[in-house]
Amino acid sequence: MTEKNCPVCNHILKDNCFIKDSGVASLSYLELIIKDDNLKKTTHELKCRYCPNCGHVELFIDLK
Repeated sequence: MTEKNCPVCNHILKDNCFIKDSGVASLSYLELIIKDDNLKKTTHELKCRYCPNCGHVELFIDLK
């Protein structure tokens, strides 16, 4: 994954993290479901990055 700078403080964002759903006993991955015009669904794992300097967090999906 390529490095990305924080939009708030310009430090390099870290991606050594994941999102946990605390409502479930086991580890689960949250997904983004995208529907096209024909209502066909595609799912993508929701990923995150954070800034260790200012605490900014961003969610993203990898479309590759």
